[in-house]
Amino acid sequence: LIHPVTGEPHWFCNVHSHSSKLRKDRESVYGAERFEDGASQINKSDMFYGDDGDISDDDLTHMDEVTMKNVQFVKMTEGDVVLLDNYKCMHGRNVFD
Repeated sequence: LIHPVTGEPHWFCNVHSHSSKLRKDRESVYGAERFEDGASQINKSDMFYGDDGDISDDDLTHMDEVTMKNVQFVKMTEGDVVLLDNYKCMHGRNVFD
């Protein structure tokens, strides 16, 4: 994928969030997700190569290690807003009350 403004090549993928293997690995460390309804419950998907082939556990583990090595946490308080370029970063959130 080419960034529409900078022209830089990017890998645009959400394998870290949607791989059933990586999700199960996280749940074994952090406990099961607490979603009971809504889009998060429906979004229990899995990831495959473009030809519908399986992504090996070794490749998934490598992608997860690279992703986690590059995580930057942003401490936020009520009313804070963060704007991110979806082509340049993957984003998510930790559980909050």
